[in-house]
Parts: sequence; C-alpha cells; structure tokens
Amino acid sequence: MLSPPLGAIAWDWCEDAQPAKQLSSVGPQYPEVAKQNRQQGLVFVYAVVSVDGTLTNLVVIKSAGREFDSATLAVLPLWRYQPATFGAKAIPTEEVIGVNYVLGY
Repeated sequence: MLSPPLGAIAWDWCEDAQPAKQLSSVGPQYPEVAKQNRQQGLVFVYAVVSVDGTLTNLVVIKSAGREFDSATLAVLPLWRYQPATFGAKAIPTEEVIGVNYVLGY
C-alpha cells in the first residue's frame, strides 16, 4: 500500500470536476541580455491554482536559462484563474504552464 509523503495534503477529487480557467495574464519582460544575444526560449513551470484563483508553489520544471526563468517567475503571481470546481466547491489543482519567449524579427 502506498503512503503519501510526510506533509502531503489530500485534495478533494471527482470524475466530473471542472478544470481551472485562465482569466488574465501579464506578459513577462523579455530579458535585455537575451534580446542583445538574440536568444529565445521556452520555460515550463509547475503551479498550483489555489481556490482564490492565484498561482502558488511555482517551480521551474524546464528551464530556458536564468534570465528567462526569473522573468517568468516574476509575472506568474500576477496571473488570475477561475479555480477548478468539485460540485459547487472551488478546489486547488495542479497546472504546468509554458511561457514562450520569441524575438520579433
């Protein structure tokens, strides 16, 4: 039998839960050093969408370099979601968020 790790939190779950929906986002500042070096990248971040619609527990799971990662982590707390629901109750959910940095030529 599997046991959850120490400090784990059990979340409500059901088969007909409604997923979280992004309501607003703020674009990150393109890192100046990356611009000068004509660098592009894609950052993936693990996040929990809290019951209040904010993103918490942010962890970079695929880095595009320190500058891109920092720019991404700086703006994600400003994003807002409609939280996932279980019946009429808001529940936390896990998301993987990708932020793509592309130079306009």
